[in-house]
Amino acid sequence: MFIIKNAFLNITSSKGRNVLIGIIVFIIAVSSCIALSVKESAKKAEEEGLANITVTGTISIDRQAMMEKARSEGGDIRSMLSGQHNLSLDDLKKYAGSSYVKDFIYTISSSVNGSVIEPVETDTTVNDTQNDTRSDNFPGGMNGGRGMSFGTQGQFLITGYSSYDAMNNFLTGVCKITDGEIFDVDSDKYECIISDELSLFNNIKIGDTITLTNPNNEEQTFNFIVKGIYNNTNSGSANNFRQFSTAGDPANQIYTSYGALEKAISYTSDNATIETDDYGRERSTAMSGNTSGTYIFADADSFNAFKADVRQMGLSEDYTVSSTDINSYENSLVPVINTANYANTLLLIVLIIGAIILVVLNIFNIRERKYEVGVLTAIGMKKGKVALQFVSELLIVTFVAIILGAAVGAVASVPTSNALLESQISAQEALQQEQSNNFGRQGGNFRGGSFGDGSMSNRNTQINYISTLNASTDMQVVFQLMFIGIALTILASLSAVIFIMRYEPLKILSERA
Repeated sequence: MFIIKNAFLNITSSKGRNVLIGIIVFIIAVSSCIALSVKESAKKAEEEGLANITVTGTISIDRQAMMEKARSEGGDIRSMLSGQHNLSLDDLKKYAGSSYVKDFIYTISSSVNGSVIEPVETDTTVNDTQNDTRSDNFPGGMNGGRGMSFGTQGQFLITGYSSYDAMNNFLTGVCKITDGEIFDVDSDKYECIISDELSLFNNIKIGDTITLTNPNNEEQTFNFIVKGIYNNTNSGSANNFRQFSTAGDPANQIYTSYGALEKAISYTSDNATIETDDYGRERSTAMSGNTSGTYIFADADSFNAFKADVRQMGLSEDYTVSSTDINSYENSLVPVINTANYANTLLLIVLIIGAIILVVLNIFNIRERKYEVGVLTAIGMKKGKVALQFVSELLIVTFVAIILGAAVGAVASVPTSNALLESQISAQEALQQEQSNNFGRQGGNFRGGSFGDGSMSNRNTQINYISTLNASTDMQVVFQLMFIGIALTILASLSAVIFIMRYEPLKILSERA
């Protein structure tokens, strides 16, 4: 009790020195509180974000791994790629049997022509309904890259869905039914929905029948009833793709059920003929169907477990399992992670500089109070208790300053963290803008925008950065600040303890005399 009482008396008698120490610890506490709050909020934002997002995954050919294999083994990359093909629906369903899969949805897409309706076109659109696309230029494509021509590219892209959950653009609000209703996704009836632009361009109304034809055999026709008309908010962002084909225009996207489109493709396949052109290529009159499957997971952990599980189920190393949701979310976290790293660096610098200053101040403090140490030890107080008194003084000042610093830091942490985050977002966007400029895409984000119905995987996905951090100071941050205070006190007091243990009381008193 005497030590504590004497420590308070010494603090009040040496106000100037202790106020200086308190100011230094206060600055350390404020900076540490802000840095720790930012760090904890960034960690929570990442964990909560991953827990709340719907994680989807796909299985596709791992061309990067195959190229690396070709380089290391000296193989022919063309022959390796031409021997690969996308997984069939049966294979995709097989891996959907994994216990980690919450749901499995799939789509099929193909290009078709119109018997009466005309595609929406602009002056820059190239109508390539007469162009052949060779499979050796697109290994692993719709026909599996087996040296057979895909045939003619149609004017429209038609996509069939196995579930409403697969219609991502309608779930996110990019597309919305404006007239009529959606088709029955579980039916194989020839029913569809078309864009409002296509409807207006051809004066098509709800209940009308549109005739779609096989671009490889115009005699094979399919009469689809228009059940609904939808609006696509991204219809103005596909200028770069319209020049290649009208089918790349969002206005020319037709949606139907998986069963309906699969039935049409199967019909053309069952009644197909194979011909050989002047270049020795085999050409089938069947419509090409590109099937893709999407696996839905409860969380990111299930997705990671699925990646390992499918390997045990026999998935070849030539295929990769990826998730655009996780990749997109990780991209959105870049400014948050940079802000957290900045906060960590700031915390480290402040602690190092603060610790050095406190050690130096304590060294001068002990030297100034050397006579006091001599008197206390001469009257019988043990050196350990004398050292404990000095530690108690520093500990009291430190904790008062930390409490005040934590209060100020708690108030300042939210605006400070968001200001830092805003600067990091600006820096990241400036970097992406510079990359866009390097590619000659002036005035746009290199990853910005989208085209088509969004079912195709593309690099033009707008990154929605996390723009705010709830950097509130919780009890965990307070406990960490207390730990920092104790650590600083112990570190700064070591110099005092060392000096006190070395002092001889009689020698100190004799020097003073």
